[in-house]
Amino acid sequence: MSKSKVTLKPFNPKETSKNRDYKWAVYFPNDEPGKTKKKKYFVLKRDAVAFRDLKEVEILNAGRDGGSLTAKASREAAWAAKALKSYGIGIQEVVKDFIARKERDDRSITVINAVDECIKHKRKNGASSHHLQTLTHKLSSFSKKFGKRFISDISTKEINQWLHGLTHAPVTRRGYRAVVVGLFSWADKQDYCEGNPAARTDLPKLKKNREPEIITPEQLRILLNSTPVELIPVIAVQAFAGLRPGEAESLDWRDIDRLGKTISIDPIGKKGASHRIIPISPTLLSWLKSFTQASGPITPSNYLVKTRAFKSFLRGHQQTPLPMSGDELKEKNKIPKLEKGKKRPIPKLRKDGIPSINWTQHILRHSYASYAMAEKGNSATISTLLGHSDKDTLFQHYRKRVCKEKAENWFSIRPEKGNKIVNLKEAI
Repeated sequence: MSKSKVTLKPFNPKETSKNRDYKWAVYFPNDEPGKTKKKKYFVLKRDAVAFRDLKEVEILNAGRDGGSLTAKASREAAWAAKALKSYGIGIQEVVKDFIARKERDDRSITVINAVDECIKHKRKNGASSHHLQTLTHKLSSFSKKFGKRFISDISTKEINQWLHGLTHAPVTRRGYRAVVVGLFSWADKQDYCEGNPAARTDLPKLKKNREPEIITPEQLRILLNSTPVELIPVIAVQAFAGLRPGEAESLDWRDIDRLGKTISIDPIGKKGASHRIIPISPTLLSWLKSFTQASGPITPSNYLVKTRAFKSFLRGHQQTPLPMSGDELKEKNKIPKLEKGKKRPIPKLRKDGIPSINWTQHILRHSYASYAMAEKGNSATISTLLGHSDKDTLFQHYRKRVCKEKAENWFSIRPEKGNKIVNLKEAI
């Protein structure tokens, strides 16, 4: 008779043990092969004996079930064991791995649905319109590549290949990488995937000591005089107070105290923002005083549409700062289609002879930092106004050397005489 797999033994616990009242222990096999035996404690021997007998019957029945495998199942098990032998793993490990991946896929969702949910989550939590626009644009490219696949199945290698396939400059590819890292970080928290494969991708290398792009005082004067009236506040606070685009676009008129001459920056929902009070300079006040609102966003409801048209106008690709339909734009400007992967060149002069401006996301903030340093020369103060944690960031990424005379010209740009008081709601 074979030795029983279930054993009954006296149990002698320590006085301090939580099981000190028990006198008997029954040891029996774990349901999962390869695991250590399980045990159950009893005060009375008769209870322990009854449990032991029950377990012996269960194990006997389980053995009969195992012996009743069909011939086909037995052949498949033998083939699987042989095939896996060279890899040093058994059928049990493969089955456990399959079950884990299946459970993960059952929890997961497709990339296109993950992108949609993530953007809705960001919007609900107060992300700025600029940040949402950036997410939508960059993640749409990622969705186009991986949209129908489960986000849990996307590997670091595949994301790396996608990033390397982008034709953008390294700094732009870093931006794409950042939003994808954010997507997987969010998905991991929702239990849609395990870990963050995007965070392990290669970080595109940037050129060292690259000076930030800024515009001249003359270009700013042209820009402000060409700006549709409803866009002036959001542009002015970037040019004369150094706000981040996301901070400027999220501002409410209640945050702007024109009597106390301060702007209050609330960091909630604004990426990179820090809570700070920024003084309103006489120049900035001259651009804001024509607006009479006491509350409400400083950006118009159709801000994104008008901003795209205005940027195209500044670059010389469009001859009007106002949005036009695709057919109107094509007919008026005769813009040829570009080959895939190529960028549209920035003309030195627009068709009307006005110098074009190569608009970039932070160009006004970088310009403010450069001219403010030239005018005031106090890096600690400028860094605080910009919301930096240290002044090294100012010198490494924001400041371009300019002369004090140009700085004075920058901060002396005022609206032309005769400007009327504007109610933004009526102007939109």
